Amino acid sequence: MSKTIWVLIEIEDGKAARSSLEVLGKAAQLGRAEAIVLGSAAAQVAPTLGEYGAEKVYVHEDATYDNYLTLPAVDTISELLKQHQPALLMLATRHSRAPECTQQYGPDHRCHRPGLRW
Repeated sequence: MSKTIWVLIEIEDGKAARSSLEVLGKAAQLGRAEAIVLGSAAAQVAPTLGEYGAEKVYVHEDATYDNYLTLPAVDTISELLKQHQPALLMLATRHSRAPECTQQYGPDHRCHRPGLRW
């Protein structure tokens, strides 16, 4: 059974950020890739993620996340992590929510590194 890897997808100009798609592609190479999409355009972005390897997409369509407010996103992501317990959470390296997620959920969740192998 392959390990489930989650990727947090950032939205830029109503589309999935290229850096997030690159991380999603890497996750699909390493195991079962699933994505989390937050924001008012989440439902429009979600159908395109299968092309990059996502086997499942968690969508939370809410404009609150569009302003990059950290705490609402961390609360949502932390709750999903507790419920589903993926093996790994990957984020684009420019992502500012990684420290808060790690602090709230635990140190076993790390950011993407280009040469990552599993």
